[in-house]
Amino acid sequence: MKNKLLKLSVFLLSFLFFVFLFEKTLNHVRTDSTVQMEEASLPLLTLVADGRQMNTLHGYKKEMDTAHIRSTIFA
Repeated sequence: MKNKLLKLSVFLLSFLFFVFLFEKTLNHVRTDSTVQMEEASLPLLTLVADGRQMNTLHGYKKEMDTAHIRSTIFA
């Protein structure tokens, strides 16, 4: 019984020690790691078949009419 209690206490103490150690070493904030990025752009999709580019599709910000979308796709 004493042996199990000793093993459990050693395990708990080592666990708490490493939790404290990880907290001190890994939980810090770097304020100099931010970089100014350029503004996001909308996607542009171009299909290539037999070395030819066709059916260029543009990204849109607002909801589109599905009839208009279907008329731009060629099979």
